[in-house]
Amino acid sequence: MMQRRLKILVPVDFSELSKQAFFAAADLARKIYAKLIVMHVIDYVPGSSFFQEAGLPANREYLVDVRINKERELDKLTEDERVRGVPMHSLFVVGVAEKEIVERARRYRADLIVMSTHGRTGVSHFLLGSVAEQVVRKAPCPVLTLNPQVLSGIRRGEGLVSEFLHAESVQV
Repeated sequence: MMQRRLKILVPVDFSELSKQAFFAAADLARKIYAKLIVMHVIDYVPGSSFFQEAGLPANREYLVDVRINKERELDKLTEDERVRGVPMHSLFVVGVAEKEIVERARRYRADLIVMSTHGRTGVSHFLLGSVAEQVVRKAPCPVLTLNPQVLSGIRRGEGLVSEFLHAESVQV
């Protein structure tokens, strides 16, 4: 019987932190032979005029332009990892990021979500909330969040996510 390939969902908003989280997830996927589902959510704020009837044709054109630009950006981001043989699927969704990430993790039966945190604290965290925090609370699978300090350490070569997960012993 053939074993199912693990699936890692990686939300990318094209910030430097989310790009770094993508590379960490790609490293992990390469080491454990997992498939990446790379996801970008085009934010839609409920109640906005973005999709109202009166402006629909112009807004549809705008949405198509946004998607084309984001697809190009994602192709550029993922190109090297595809060449290295990491299997991946790209996904574009319109909606509220935290809801869409959780829904797609459920729909695609993701085994793990890997995402960056943006390191907001205090009032901005209280007012804006945290996509990562909401995903952690509602996800149907484990969520590996990588904060700016961890991502900075990975970038400097102080360890890779896959090395941590494959460590023979973890001291607490």
